[in-house]
Amino acid sequence: MRVLAYIAAVVSGALFVSSHAIAAAISFNFDGTGETILTGPQVGNDVFVNVTNTAYTLNGIGGWTLDAPLTYNLVSQTGVGTFSFTRGFDSLSGTFTSAGIFNGGSLTGFSLAYAVLGGAGIFGGASGSGASTALGTGQASFLERGTFSINVPEPGTLALFGLGLAGLGMRRRRKTH
Repeated sequence: MRVLAYIAAVVSGALFVSSHAIAAAISFNFDGTGETILTGPQVGNDVFVNVTNTAYTLNGIGGWTLDAPLTYNLVSQTGVGTFSFTRGFDSLSGTFTSAGIFNGGSLTGFSLAYAVLGGAGIFGGASGSGASTALGTGQASFLERGTFSINVPEPGTLALFGLGLAGLGMRRRRKTH
């Protein structure tokens, strides 16, 4: 009974520490090119657009792609959508809003605000925000430049939690033998 109380106290302490893990704040620049395509019929004042053929760099590291479907309102000249930057097993995703002129498939200067809601790989558990500007470079192509400021869980805290659980497992195993 005493061992169970001890284990419960250690596990609850480890869970408390891990739930209050310090997040590391990082900022990085990104830039890229792509094309916009209309993906559906116009519904009222809304058109549906996706970003394709993208090539992005994050802090100078290339090979990232962007998927960003959005709904754009022709009257208010604003859009809302979701985004996902992906490179191999790493990704950064969330929502965004945009403002600017989208005329017949071409962009003429957009400002975008990103809300980072998660990620995978090096961005696992990320949250934060970003902002950029996109300029049209042709009928449907664009160039985008911006910055992200995100928080990712501190790996040291997660490692400490894992070591604590491993220690508990070894202690239990030693007592049973």
